[in-house]
Amino acid sequence: MSLPTERTEGHRSPEQPQRAEATRLTPLREGPLLVEGPVEIVMPDGTVERCDRPVVALCMCRRSLRSPFCDTSHRPRLRRERREREKEEKAEKAEKDKQEEKAEERAPE
Repeated sequence: MSLPTERTEGHRSPEQPQRAEATRLTPLREGPLLVEGPVEIVMPDGTVERCDRPVVALCMCRRSLRSPFCDTSHRPRLRRERREREKEEKAEKAEKDKQEEKAEERAPE
């Protein structure tokens, strides 16, 4: 199923102004969603958050204390997870090397 690339008149609500250009959204791998601003975000309680920056980073990890805006809370956790993964990989490699050494010692020459 493909998504429409253009909005037709029938899909636009009357209160939406017609835009000259499409708004650009750029999802970053393991990071926020970048939106070319300025933007207004309608929150679940009906309040409107406005940001006039040229590019706005919206939190995708739900760790931000400034939600819906990204405060880079995703960074420390990613580093910790990466360190733990590298530590596990190093331990696995050491175990594999140890098993290979034992196998070599047992093998007749």
